[in-house]
Amino acid sequence: MKTERYLKKNGFTLTATLLVVVLIIIALFPLLRALSASLFVSADTEANIVALNLAMGKMEEIRNAPFASVSSEAKAQLDKFPRFSREVIVSSPHANLKNVTIFVYWTVSGGIEKMVSMETYAADF
Repeated sequence: MKTERYLKKNGFTLTATLLVVVLIIIALFPLLRALSASLFVSADTEANIVALNLAMGKMEEIRNAPFASVSSEAKAQLDKFPRFSREVIVSSPHANLKNVTIFVYWTVSGGIEKMVSMETYAADF
């Protein structure tokens, strides 16, 4: 009688437990990959936003400057944002008009350089 009671054990076997763990890992793997991808996209989006803000800030400086002082600037690293470089190209299609293009560059993993640009016109009235 005692032997029958010990043969009927309640609980999980090691095989069943390992099977459940493997199934959970298989189910969570795509979720972890999606989380990793979303973090990468988030960092890329943040760099885009910073670059656009740097370009807009320079654009405001140019809009508030006298017409005669609007000139090109060589590509240079920004002091407060060492990951970013900015370049300003100014051309004069007419005597009282300047075409201003601002480029902001940054490098992402893998050494790939990305860029955003803004363009405006400055006029001397």
